[in-house]
Amino acid sequence: MKECIGKVFSLDGRLEPCRDFSRYYHGGPGSIYEVVRVLDGIPMFLDDHLDRMEQSMRLTSTLLPCSRNQVTSIIGEVIAGNHMLNGNLKIVCQSVGTGRQLLIYVTEHQYPGPEQYKAGIPAVLMRASRPLPNAKQSDPEFSEKTSRVRIRESVHEVLLVDAQACITEGSRSNVFFIRKGVVLTPPVDDVLPGITRKHVIECCRAKNIPLRETRIPEADLKEMDAAFLSSTSRRVLPVNRIGDQAFPPDHPVIREIQHAFNNLITVYLLHAKMAKLD
Repeated sequence: MKECIGKVFSLDGRLEPCRDFSRYYHGGPGSIYEVVRVLDGIPMFLDDHLDRMEQSMRLTSTLLPCSRNQVTSIIGEVIAGNHMLNGNLKIVCQSVGTGRQLLIYVTEHQYPGPEQYKAGIPAVLMRASRPLPNAKQSDPEFSEKTSRVRIRESVHEVLLVDAQACITEGSRSNVFFIRKGVVLTPPVDDVLPGITRKHVIECCRAKNIPLRETRIPEADLKEMDAAFLSSTSRRVLPVNRIGDQAFPPDHPVIREIQHAFNNLITVYLLHAKMAKLD
């Protein structure tokens, strides 16, 4: 996919034409980044994304080259400069010779279609783990490796299995399982603290759906009744197969969580639009 699309991007708060993007972006390992979904011109869950970006920077001893308020303002300028209504916005803090550089731009996206939300998607297991799972930072070698596995196995996602043979997270998502009516997901210390993951957990609590954060051994996969992924681009996406094991994509608990999360988005958008009018 093309990294930067649209008319303009921001380089340290200065809008530049997208044709010049490749002069500045290097996508090197260790860059801290966030991908924010924009709906109706509103950057969704922006405070959550900025909180996580600040956490990633603390974990990697990185400093943001401007204030949080400035980042929020720049995001608004990039959305306006590209007449952006819907899509993905990327925030990247990368190392350069003079220190840290902040790029904010519209990036290409791939959202699941209605059929995938209905029928689910296939996944496969892979022995791998990220050295600092709580930080969202670029790792081109890891991304290339998981991409090759997805293509070779003809699957939508690769689920990582750590050295203790426990399933942790997807290469681009968080993973949830359902067993006997209880939603299970790996502990936050072992995974990237996904924004959608956070709100899925909140939806479960609001709906009184039992949920536990717990280590999930690969050997327990056969005991699971259903599975789904969560991420900024995927929202709540059922899994219909992991390796050779099939799962029902229409499990009622998954459908209830999908409905609750979609309602949460509707309410968030309504409040954000009302705030703009004030």
